[in-house]
Amino acid sequence: MKKVTLLLALSLLLVSCAKEMSREEQLVINNKNISAANKIYSGFSKEDIANAVTKTLELIDPSDSKFTHYENKIIMMRRYFFTLLFNTVIGSDCWVVTFEKLNDQDVSVSLSVSIAQAAGMVPVGNTTASTNPDKTSVPSECESKLFFKRVDYFLGIEKKWISCKEAKKFMQDNNYYSDNPSSPFPLLCGDNYFSIEAKDPQ
Repeated sequence: MKKVTLLLALSLLLVSCAKEMSREEQLVINNKNISAANKIYSGFSKEDIANAVTKTLELIDPSDSKFTHYENKIIMMRRYFFTLLFNTVIGSDCWVVTFEKLNDQDVSVSLSVSIAQAAGMVPVGNTTASTNPDKTSVPSECESKLFFKRVDYFLGIEKKWISCKEAKKFMQDNNYYSDNPSSPFPLLCGDNYFSIEAKDPQ
């Protein structure tokens, strides 16, 4: 796990508060998030997709990521802690990617991300998660789009890799900041709150 100093952690206190949305606005955003967290691939085996997913998630934080592989699911857990004033914040990101073979050609892929932290501490990471009726945490629409574009890169569908340096523009182009002003970096880019860049593929 990585320990982050007080000076870097204080940057969290500068994050502005998001405007409270109406029920209708929240429903629109949540439905977009849930839709973006699911994708159907045609012409690829489940194993090919699982390998691309694993490569995508490995780049977030190779030293602190633990994978568990199942027949139709991949779970990646990343733990972190940092010191803020007199408190130590301890948390984890849990990425769950499930696969369902629909027929001989199509595989459905679903993404969920859960954030766990010590109670009473300053939030870190994905403050933009929405919840579907099954209580499954899904990332923001933009974060899911970035995830699947990176998976597509490893599958050979996308020719260009979106680096973490380019991710901010990608988020701006996808109207991310208008809905999520308090979450400046995508989860796929690791601990960007503290200038720790996730890796790009070699």
